[in-house]
Amino acid sequence: MGIEIAEQFDSREWSGNDVTLRYKITGSADDDAVRTALLAGTPTSYNGMIRQPRPSLECVWADTVHGDGLWEARVVYSLPDQVEMDVGDVRIDWTTRGGSQHVTQALEHIQSYDSSGTVSLLEGAGAINFDGETVQGVDIPCPVFAFTVTKRFATGTAPSLATIYALTDHVNNAQFSVTDSITGETITLNAGECLFEGADKVGSGDDGSTEIAFSFEASPNKTNIAVGDITVAAKKGWEYLSVEHRDAVDTGRNVVTKSPAYAHVDRVFETGDFSGLAL
Repeated sequence: MGIEIAEQFDSREWSGNDVTLRYKITGSADDDAVRTALLAGTPTSYNGMIRQPRPSLECVWADTVHGDGLWEARVVYSLPDQVEMDVGDVRIDWTTRGGSQHVTQALEHIQSYDSSGTVSLLEGAGAINFDGETVQGVDIPCPVFAFTVTKRFATGTAPSLATIYALTDHVNNAQFSVTDSITGETITLNAGECLFEGADKVGSGDDGSTEIAFSFEASPNKTNIAVGDITVAAKKGWEYLSVEHRDAVDTGRNVVTKSPAYAHVDRVFETGDFSGLAL
C-alpha cells in the first residue's frame, strides 16, 4: 500500500493573511518519505498565496515492522513576501527612489532673456549656471534602480568571502540575470549596466545553510547622447561622461561665454564576472 494523503474536515483555517490546510497521511512509517509525499501531493499555491516550505508533521502512530503509520500535517500558505526562504531560493527587492545627478549641460536650451525682456539666442547657451568664469552646473533628482538579491545557500555552496570581496564595486563584464523564486520576476542587465555594491550575511539555518543579501545598482547603457552640438556615440552605464567647455564669444553682448568643446567618456570601475556570485 502506498502513501495516501487526505485533507481533514477541519482544514482551511484562516489566520490573518495565512491559511492552514490540514491533512491525514497513511501508508508509511518513514517521516522523510511522508514529508516528500506531502510536498508532492499538496498545491504550491492557494488563492494567490504561496506554500511555506516547511510544513509541520506529527506522527500519531508508526508501525516500523509493517511500514505503516498515521500522520497529521499542517501546510501553511502565505502572501508571497511572507514566505520563508528554502535552500536555493532567491528573493528580489528593488527601488527606483533617491538618486541625484550633477549636470553642467542642459538637454535642451529653451530661452534666454536680457534686461529689456527680449529673447536673446546666445552663443554657448545650455551651459548651466555659468558665472562668467566657470560652469557651476546643478544637482537634479534622477531615477536610481537599486536592488537586493537574497539567496539561501546549502552548506558549502555559497560563494567565498574572498570572491564576494573581490567583486565588490565592480561592474558586470557580461549579461547578468537573476530571477525571484517566488514571484518569477526577472532582472536582466547587459554588460556594463550593473554595479555590485557588496553583500551582507543575514542568517544561518539549523541545516547549515547560509542566507546572503547582495546589493546592486543599475544604470543603462546609452547611445547617441547629445551634448550641445556634440554626439557621444556610446557610453556604458557605469562609465563617466564629462563635458569640457571652451570660451565662446557672444558677439551680440560682446561677452565671453562657454560652450561644449569635448565630451569625454571614461571607465572608472573595474569589471568582473558576476557568475562567481552563484545567483
